[in-house]
Amino acid sequence: MQGSENTLYLAAGQRLALATLSEEGIKALTVNGEWQADEYGNQWRQASLQGALTDPALADRKPLWQYAEKLDDTYCAGCHAPIAADHYTVNAWPSIAKGMGARTSMSENELDILTRYFQYNAKDITRNSDPR
Repeated sequence: MQGSENTLYLAAGQRLALATLSEEGIKALTVNGEWQADEYGNQWRQASLQGALTDPALADRKPLWQYAEKLDDTYCAGCHAPIAADHYTVNAWPSIAKGMGARTSMSENELDILTRYFQYNAKDITRNSDPR
């Protein structure tokens, strides 16, 4: 998104950050198109980045999402009935989770995991680039 060129997002219009880039990362970025405006006037362009992982990474997100579901059951179900992840949009979930998470003893890391779970399973997730 124009104005935050150091951040890679899942898709245009979907503020689900995949990576925050260093200056070295920005230089390694391959831009795959011109800026295009979304319905709100925000400018987006496609880009890609390839690199080696030096730290361990998950081969499968399923255990992480199962953990997120347990967080949802533990912290959220005490106040309200379960809310399906596909009830809200990718862009809506962060503020909703932050507002509700503030009423719990959930750690910042746990809230981030739960928020990303909701975002990756939101009703408007871009299926053709869905990294689930």
